[in-house]
Amino acid sequence: MRRRDLLIIGGLAAGALSVPKIYAALQPEFTFEPMDRPAGFRQVPFGAISGGNTPIALIGIGDAQPETPADDLTGSAACDLLFGEVPSGRVPLALFNDYYCTYCPAVSRVVQRLEDSGAPIAVTLHELPLLGQRSVEKARLALAAAQQGAHGAVHRMLMETPVPPGVPGLNRVARALSLNPDQLRADLGSADVSAKLDITRALARLFAIPGTPAMVVGRTLLVGNVTQERLEKLIEIEQADAAWPANCGKTVSSFS
Repeated sequence: MRRRDLLIIGGLAAGALSVPKIYAALQPEFTFEPMDRPAGFRQVPFGAISGGNTPIALIGIGDAQPETPADDLTGSAACDLLFGEVPSGRVPLALFNDYYCTYCPAVSRVVQRLEDSGAPIAVTLHELPLLGQRSVEKARLALAAAQQGAHGAVHRMLMETPVPPGVPGLNRVARALSLNPDQLRADLGSADVSAKLDITRALARLFAIPGTPAMVVGRTLLVGNVTQERLEKLIEIEQADAAWPANCGKTVSSFS
């Protein structure tokens, strides 16, 4: 093969490798749309979701528990329940997921990589089971594990590993993470776990979240599948903007 041909092939290969970078550079900036409620928040156009056909009013059906009205979650109460305590200099990120959601494992991995890399975020996990009773069962298992300080560990396990339903799955999780299986079983049906699910459902109704994955990053609702690069960009925008919702009350001071 002649040298000229090699140079042409090399040039084409280099061009092909540069296409993703050029494409990423040409991607439009986020288009922010103000939300009617909660006041002060905004959203970007939705991406691919699971559970999008589930009406907001029916979120969590099959796990019959009293619901917390969305109207009760206003002002600082909504922000405190959404984000919890946010360390100074961190962008709060509330992640809503379902363990049978198609895109949730990928988004969970993106958030985990950002946490592991030291990104300036404070992550709060919210279990939002939209895809039937099996989703509710896994959500309750994760929240029961939270009573033993293992919410994050169980979240990662359920996202990445097939876990059977019922007692066999509970025992497998307990063994893998050195949890007390008797306590886990007791907490599974506890009023505290039910209350946490009710709160997440109320937050989902408040933000009109149509499916999972979904997250609130700072003051921006982002619903659907998202790449790490795009999420990093949004975090950067939120950190630089710091125009947190006025209705977050005392929580605002911890964001600045």
